[in-house]
Amino acid sequence: MIVTRQATTADCEFVASLFDNDEYQLWFAENDTPVDLWRERFVTYGNEGKHNLIIMDTLRRNSSGIGWLLYDLDAEVCKLNIIVMRHDLVGTGLGYYAFGVFLSMLPDNIKKVVLDVQQRNEHAVNFYKRYGFAVVAEEMQPVGDGEQLYYNMEYLLRPDREALARRTLQCWLSRDASALETLFAKDILYVESSGKEYHGLAQIQRWFSDWNKTGKVQEWTVRRVVTQNEYVVVEWFFRCETDGKTHAFDGMSLFRFDEQDKIVEVREFTANAEHTLPYGD
Repeated sequence: MIVTRQATTADCEFVASLFDNDEYQLWFAENDTPVDLWRERFVTYGNEGKHNLIIMDTLRRNSSGIGWLLYDLDAEVCKLNIIVMRHDLVGTGLGYYAFGVFLSMLPDNIKKVVLDVQQRNEHAVNFYKRYGFAVVAEEMQPVGDGEQLYYNMEYLLRPDREALARRTLQCWLSRDASALETLFAKDILYVESSGKEYHGLAQIQRWFSDWNKTGKVQEWTVRRVVTQNEYVVVEWFFRCETDGKTHAFDGMSLFRFDEQDKIVEVREFTANAEHTLPYGD
């Protein structure tokens, strides 16, 4: 059984040992941190009100712990600073289980979890995607003497249908299909403004893959969102490049949700982006 307990400065040696392996040294800036500095950091974490926890497995009674978790809460958002498991336990499923325990601990008012992860750390990126996290932005962050590209990722605990609709657009912007399975119902109907219809999740995934081989969404700016009952209407401006040509137009997407907050229908409508005034101002 996975449980957590409050970390103390007595755990600093254990936390330092978590980063003492070749693989973690590629991804974590903490790998060269001495124990004395960890003690200073633990005091700072306490002063900042961070939740600093040791992850325990009750079946391993003689163990100092199996991982470390650090996060803080701000209004309706949980910022996950780090979750790291003992390297010898990677691949056992305990990390996935521990992550579920972490999410279940969060207060009811928390609507989403956000985190930053290095883009090149494919193992961690895929772990979070399997859990339902989506990439919402990218940014360069300082690492050592240089910089690395980081993904800003988020996970909606209590789905906001407007946020889910916006996330479908983000999938196209980031060319990342991993969230489609969590957003769409298996029997979804998707109708493009051209009249093309896609029946079911499998067809949409195929369309997404085929279109992105020769096309790239350059901009998908949301201008206005209206929600009513099971419907969300998103007004937007869209610009893309396909086969070397740029296309831009205004449009709307009508999203319909089921009771499980899955998208069961999308209908798109478009209009010319260039507007005229036939009768003047």
